[in-house]
Amino acid sequence: MGCTMKRTRQQAGKFSKRKGYNFEREVTLMLNDWADEKLFKPQTKDIPELHHRGDIAKPEWFPFPMWCRKREGWNLEQMLKSPDKCNILEWWNEIEHTDDWLVFARNYFGPFVMCQQGPAWKALDGRVNTRRALDGCAQFRFQFMAEKVMLFKLDDFLSMVDVEGMRG
Repeated sequence: MGCTMKRTRQQAGKFSKRKGYNFEREVTLMLNDWADEKLFKPQTKDIPELHHRGDIAKPEWFPFPMWCRKREGWNLEQMLKSPDKCNILEWWNEIEHTDDWLVFARNYFGPFVMCQQGPAWKALDGRVNTRRALDGCAQFRFQFMAEKVMLFKLDDFLSMVDVEGMRG
């Protein structure tokens, strides 16, 4: 007789929150390795030295608030084939500010960043060689609704951008 364990809805919710928090920690570790300091933290209350908005608390000099999503059941093809059923675009619509980044992944795939092209160029202009940074990344640029959007791998972007250039 095999023993199978079914999760209750409440247990599944706890697991989902834990998975989301672990993904936020994974992203902050990538950012802290890049910055060579512990400057990024999963969002918590009362961290006065860090700028708050999004799922990750960040230093003032980093211009992009980040919203993190890690879920299964999506693929990049959905954005083209059936955008009305695409989790990625649903998450994108939840973001209200134009300079925010959506950082998303599923198991063994990602993390990716989705952001509006205009605000990203503006925020990076003069801080880093934007063309060099983005030319070194595998990326997609597309129009979604009225927005020009970029999609790229987070680790590719961080490997091309000099942290000292970002600090200004």
